[in-house]
Amino acid sequence: MSEHDACREVRASLQAIGNGAQRMAVGHSIVPFVSSRCGGMLTLLDVGMSNAYGGRPAAWKCSQPVGNKGVDGSDVGSPLIRALYEGGEEEPPDLCETCYALRRLPDGGASSVRGGDPHGDCHNYCPRQRDPGLRELWWRDSTQPSSIDGHSHNNVKVEI
Repeated sequence: MSEHDACREVRASLQAIGNGAQRMAVGHSIVPFVSSRCGGMLTLLDVGMSNAYGGRPAAWKCSQPVGNKGVDGSDVGSPLIRALYEGGEEEPPDLCETCYALRRLPDGGASSVRGGDPHGDCHNYCPRQRDPGLRELWWRDSTQPSSIDGHSHNNVKVEI
C-alpha cells in the first residue's frame, strides 16, 4: 500500500473513532523497530521481540507534557512519544525514511539503540524506491525461506 493510501486509511480510521483522536498505535504487524508513519499519526509497535522471531525487546511510551496550560487550565501540547530499547530510547523514526536509509548507508544505517532490519521486514511496508544516490536496489525474494526463522526474508540485490 502506498504511503498516500496508508495515510488516507489512517485519517479515515481516526475520524471514525472520533473524540478528537489524532494518533493511533498498532501491533500485530511486525516491523524492524518501533516506528511511525503518516507524520506521526500512526505508530507501529510490534517488533517481533519474541525469540521465535529473533527480535529485540522494545517498548513504547506516550506521555503528555505537563506545564503547558490551555485557557481552561488543562494540559495542552503534543504528546512525547518514545521507543524504549535495552540500550536507550529515541523518538520513533519514520518507517520508510529509515528503511531507505538502511539500504543506502554503508554500515546499514543501523542505530545503536534500535538496530537495523536483520530480517528484511522493511519490504513489507515500504515500496521499492529508485534513488539517484543508490547504486543497488534491494527487494524481497519471497519464494525462498530464510534459515533464520523459516519465513521468507531473503533479500535480492540488483546492480543499477
